[in-house]
Amino acid sequence: MVAGHTKFTSDSFFGLFKLKLRDSEVDNLKDLLKIVEESIVGGYNKAETIYNTNGSRKITFYNWIEFLDTFFTGIPSLLKQYYFIMTYNQKEIIKIQITINSALTKVNIAYANVITSTSENNYKCLK
Repeated sequence: MVAGHTKFTSDSFFGLFKLKLRDSEVDNLKDLLKIVEESIVGGYNKAETIYNTNGSRKITFYNWIEFLDTFFTGIPSLLKQYYFIMTYNQKEIIKIQITINSALTKVNIAYANVITSTSENNYKCLK
């Protein structure tokens, strides 16, 4: 994002954190957490780590690419595509275009017999 074009409250809080960090000495994670907590009056900046106090991880990480690859195919030349059209009635079909004037290409991203529509709003995995 271009500098100066963000208008979110959280950006100003991050800016205050950077100012506090610039004038602080950080030797370990505990020091960094303290700087985050003290960077603004009112306690708006909260430091959270992925580990609890006894050192075990409290956040689970998932390999979403591996999981989704079992249900969906890829879009060819994804990074070259600029226009994507998806509709509610055909959730597994994506229409793609490289430019606004190029022809639409339809891509079926769902593997056959893996995902079926069970109602108007829900999908059911058959695997």
